[in-house]
Amino acid sequence: GGGAENGHYVKLNDFFDKNGISMDDFLPATVYAYSTWPKGTPNYWALPAMVDALGWVYRKDWSWPDLRFLLPGAVAGTLLGWTGFHFLTEGGTRLIVGVMAIVFTLDYWLPLRTKVPGARPPGPRGLVWGTVGAFTSFFAHAGGPPIQVYMMPRGLPKRTYVGTFAIFFWAVNLMKAPAYWGLDQFTEEVMMTALVLMPLAPVGVWLGLWCQNRLSDRYFYGVCYVFLFITGLKLTWDGVRSFLA
Repeated sequence: GGGAENGHYVKLNDFFDKNGISMDDFLPATVYAYSTWPKGTPNYWALPAMVDALGWVYRKDWSWPDLRFLLPGAVAGTLLGWTGFHFLTEGGTRLIVGVMAIVFTLDYWLPLRTKVPGARPPGPRGLVWGTVGAFTSFFAHAGGPPIQVYMMPRGLPKRTYVGTFAIFFWAVNLMKAPAYWGLDQFTEEVMMTALVLMPLAPVGVWLGLWCQNRLSDRYFYGVCYVFLFITGLKLTWDGVRSFLA
């Protein structure tokens, strides 16, 4: 309610009327819980960051020793992304992040170098990876791999790992919102896409929790490395394809 009344959310009624959208096409419980204000009125609001709001389930599971380095980096990375938005290519950013993710996972799996056993402590390198993560998130929506490069060697309990990840990107997305607004990125197409995907966000969070609760920390991290490698391959291919087009 406060977000709507203080101008932090976008009112969608005019957008719905213009595009012939009826809220009857969406799940009533989702609409009522996440979009209407005041409750019981036909006034609909949205912020294209609904998954971050659902990250509330991790509100007690996050690591401040890591976030105190990551979040200042997020501020720097967002400012860099905003400043360089018109000067960089999305394809190039995806290629760099993809190669980085592949190299990181191969370094973990293969005896490429002598590794120090045990979990790495939090430290200033979090500032660097926080900057890289926020920058690539701002510019190419590819901020996950850089933060995983920092977080995965930390060896945190799985819920603390996910919670720290969720809090970081919740903060990053809040920082990105006014910048995107100033860059005219909240187009009708973007708002329509966010609206269509919004009912799926609670389902995705529930599935993630269901899987997480059935994996030990060891297998959880093993799955994370596999998916990070796959993500790296996808981002690398997207980057190469953009240069070949």
